[in-house]
Amino acid sequence: MERKNILLRYGKIRIFALIILIVGAAYYGLKHSYRAYPLYEGETMGTYYRIKINSPRVPLYIHDLIEKELKQVNKAMSVFDKTSEISRINQAPAGEKIELSPAMSELMQTAEKVYKQSHGAFDPSLGKLIKVWGFGPQNPTEHPQKADIEKLMQTVGFAKIEFSPDYKQMHKKVEGLELNLSAIAKGYGVDRVYRLLKEKGYHDFIVDIGGEVRTFGNRNAEEAGWNVGISSPDNSGRTVYVMNLQDKAIATSGDYRNYKEENGKRYAHTISSQDGYPVENNVASVTIISDNCMEADAYATAIMALGAQQGMALAEQQNMAVLIFEHIPNSQGEYKLWHSEEFKKMVKGPLYEQYQ
Repeated sequence: MERKNILLRYGKIRIFALIILIVGAAYYGLKHSYRAYPLYEGETMGTYYRIKINSPRVPLYIHDLIEKELKQVNKAMSVFDKTSEISRINQAPAGEKIELSPAMSELMQTAEKVYKQSHGAFDPSLGKLIKVWGFGPQNPTEHPQKADIEKLMQTVGFAKIEFSPDYKQMHKKVEGLELNLSAIAKGYGVDRVYRLLKEKGYHDFIVDIGGEVRTFGNRNAEEAGWNVGISSPDNSGRTVYVMNLQDKAIATSGDYRNYKEENGKRYAHTISSQDGYPVENNVASVTIISDNCMEADAYATAIMALGAQQGMALAEQQNMAVLIFEHIPNSQGEYKLWHSEEFKKMVKGPLYEQYQ
């Protein structure tokens, strides 16, 4: 009887082990099976992501790697996460040396570059003002008073941060300075996924996070590059231009994407680093085409803050491909379009006459 029980238990163990092997093999086979020309979609950084890869063999686990990459970016950059790296930076007192991750170090270098070239129009140190105007983690019921804004402006200024020469450390020179990276983080996330796919050996793909896009290679064997539409900022969905982009990034900032409307007045999410108020310069949207998405994202915000004339001057100075939609005052939703010389070179066919 004892020998029979031992054999029975042994048999059950073998059956259980066999089931584990079968399930494991099935999981491995599914995870390492392939899809042709996959489309990966999901949510990240409060918006969507959409990625297409032109390849006959893409392992399913690539989606897992993309998700992991985006979670890492969000974990570092999100002010909505109190344990994120940017939240820990914001909580640190003035003078304390803060060690930066490689990701944050890379982003801060670009942020400082755009801050200087835009003469402060792009300024990630507007964190507290973004919050009090209701575009951050908090949602105040009333607008800040003039005295409150003047007080908070004392904490604003990216120049009030000092970095080590290698950008691995930083410290704040003033108490209360808070960063918000919403004007650059999506572009950085696009670049991170772009690099991941290149490292995995893919040559033809497009990465889109909330309208910030970077392309590589071709959409198919018959067509070079990828077609990316630029829409009118009136929420009609009308495509104004279709740009054929190969190995380029494109980013758009607009007053129609994130705004608050109270008593018939629209408050844009772009805050001026000059006075602490939402910008009011009639710019409806700015689209920038560049070699990487992080810079395109940041410069689009800078030009939104500068206004059409100064923004276009910056675009020509830096040889940037820029398209600006400017509201025509007292019109029925009409726009004036500003095109930089670099942008005109990229447009195939005539510019749209109805906006001239």
